[in-house]
Amino acid sequence: MIHHMLKKTENCNIDSIRYKDAVPLYQYDTVRSAACYNVLIDQFDVENNERYKIEELADGRKHSWCNIFAADVMSASGVPFTHWVSSDGKPISYETAQNTKGAYECTVWLHQIWLNEYGIKEYGWKKIDAAEAQKRANQGYPTIVLNTIGSHIAVVRPETDDWKYDNNSVIVSQAGAQNFRYSTSELCFKSEELAFFTHD
Repeated sequence: MIHHMLKKTENCNIDSIRYKDAVPLYQYDTVRSAACYNVLIDQFDVENNERYKIEELADGRKHSWCNIFAADVMSASGVPFTHWVSSDGKPISYETAQNTKGAYECTVWLHQIWLNEYGIKEYGWKKIDAAEAQKRANQGYPTIVLNTIGSHIAVVRPETDDWKYDNNSVIVSQAGAQNFRYSTSELCFKSEELAFFTHD
């Protein structure tokens, strides 16, 4: 019943080539709702998709892909976000970035800079608190949380009967050291200072 309220893409491609933009099966049309937003998030299958699998490097370090997952969900939500960005702060596609001087791929730290310098001023993002972030996600509005040290980002998602906001910790879906379809900001970020952003 919910899927007819979303745009469906014929050439869906959510593969493991992370630097390229995913083409999700479902995207927002005009209706914002918790049920639709859940479909947009869950279509990426964050717990099992090779696209978000932790990469272990030869020197023992690990690469995780929280920024890729967040960018994928925001893209499906139809809001401007920064997987790739031009030198003047414009969100662009991977293909456009290859032919744009000064374009670059965003880390979480660069996401945070972009949100504060461009996202709020030019692209409709709003900075909010935890309670408002959970309320907005519950209504189906694209919402994210980052730590202020710029090392991790997660998607704030609607509450369920089993996952409830507790006046401090919001409900999230994330790729990271562990990939969770459902978790909490308290578990994923520990005691770090957090910043929340939402978009209509």
